[in-house]
This record gives sequence, C-alpha cells and structure tokens, in this order.
Amino acid sequence: MTDGLYQDTENLWWLRRIAKLLPIHHRYYPLVQSLAVPGKFLLVPSLGFKVAIPSAGLKPCMDLFLGGLQAAVPDFFLVQNVLADLTNGVVLDVGANLGCWSLLCSRVSALPIVAFEPEPTLFDILTRNIQTNAARNVDLRNVACGAEDTSVAFHRAVSGGNGFTLLSDPGSPLPPDPEVIDVKCCKLDTLFVDQDVAFIKIDVEGFEWHVLRGAADIIARRKPVLFVEIHPPQLLDRGKSAAEVYSLLKSSYPHVALYLPRQRAKNKLANFFNSYRSAHQAISEEYFFDALQSPNPPPQIYALCRA
Repeated sequence: MTDGLYQDTENLWWLRRIAKLLPIHHRYYPLVQSLAVPGKFLLVPSLGFKVAIPSAGLKPCMDLFLGGLQAAVPDFFLVQNVLADLTNGVVLDVGANLGCWSLLCSRVSALPIVAFEPEPTLFDILTRNIQTNAARNVDLRNVACGAEDTSVAFHRAVSGGNGFTLLSDPGSPLPPDPEVIDVKCCKLDTLFVDQDVAFIKIDVEGFEWHVLRGAADIIARRKPVLFVEIHPPQLLDRGKSAAEVYSLLKSSYPHVALYLPRQRAKNKLANFFNSYRSAHQAISEEYFFDALQSPNPPPQIYALCRA
C-alpha cells in the first residue's frame, strides 16, 4: 500500500523473530514505539493479510504487532473448522474491534459476515482493514448490540486508537474530559428477523447478557452456533454475572464447551514452551464455577454453544 497514512512493517521481521524466541511482548513496546512514525497506521503482515493499527494505540496491540493474528485472536482457531463447515446463513461478529476476527472468518467462510463495532475510531480502523484486505463478504455496522432498541451513552477516548473505554464502564479509567457520544443500539432480533443466522461471535466486554437477551428470538428459532467471550469482572460491574450468562446459554443449548485462555507465565522459559502449545485449555462446568468463586476469577472464559 502506498497511501501516506500507512507505515509498512515488513522490514521488522527480525523483531518478530526475537519476540518468538523471547516472548515478553510488552517489554518491546518502547522499542516499537521508537520505530513507529507518529500519526500513521502501522501495517502488520500476518497470514496473508495486512492489518492496520494506529501508532497512537500501539500499546494494547503489541500481541498483534509481534505475534500476528494468531496471537491477537487465538480464540478464532477454536472455531475455524466450525465456521468452515457452515453452508447456509449469516455469520455475526458482535464486537469486531479492529477486524481481526472478521478477516480470518472471511478466509475460511464464503457466507455473508456482518461485523458490529460501535466505537467510531475503532470503526474507522475496522473499515480500513476490511477494505485494504478486500474482504468483500464482510458488511460493517457502526452500531452497538444490546437487549433493547435504543441509544446508549458511550465514553470515547480523547486519544483515539485502541485505548478506549466502553459503554458507561465503571471499571475503566476515563481520560480527562472524555467525549461522551450517543451510540445507536439495536437488538439482533430486530436486525435479523427474517434472516437465517448461522453463527454469532460475541466479544463485548461485560455486555454479553444484554446481547444474548436481544437475540432471544434468533436463538430460539434458529439455534445458531454461539461463541461467547465471557468477562466475569466486567459483567459484575454491569450488574450481571458470568453464572447468569452461562445459565442463559444452557437454557437454550445442550452442548456448551468451556475454554480458558492460557495465561502468560512469569518464567520466560515457560513462556517459550507455552508458545508451542494450544492457546486454550478445555475446562469442566465444575471448574468454571470454582474459578468464578476464586479471589481472582479469570478475566475471560470462552463458551462454544451448539444445539
């Protein structure tokens, strides 16, 4: 790409190789920041894609910058075969962020994909990534998904990039004098009343229950495959719980598989060997509820639901 807004990072292959051998990703941030041109989007090569990330929002994107899409969205690889086997319907990416998940989905599935991202700055980057990589089966929607058709207050980060706070999030620090915007919020049931929905991925950092309630009719009628990232601490901030989300899933799906992301170890050698293992471990329902009762519950748990 020759657009002056972009900085290609193909020539930093050596840094990515070092990071593979010594996976202490966020320790590399000062070096990467010094190599980034202020005000430009960095193009990260990965799996045949080029993913744009803003230099102003580089810090939370270090996994993507150094490890590529495999490191940024390892959860996708839990369900890529499920997606590849789908033959009818629409795939929904609720909480699309920069578009990494939608890009990978477009590679393995020819079905129409609808990606939702309400934050305007992220939506701009999402649009760039989908267009740059010619993912023609991806339709983009700059709206939030929830339990009601309404509008919601959204705190937008002053600095832009990926360092934003979510819908009225009491657990996230706000920048000084944050810009508050109204964002359109829709129920999935309203948007897809007459369409066959085959798969829904939900990553909304604490609003999982609300999105599921807004998709109650779709779930009851169509039984799409669900892949939900459950965020126990953030759900509590919003008056809900991971147990309530799990109960909602189990009430509609007989098969709910649970996965826990492998956490980075403090030992560098352990991290090196972990980089060659699966990024997730399957857990039982009993383990799930025990983990929720622990003093430090996991920040995220994945649920794959099938009829």
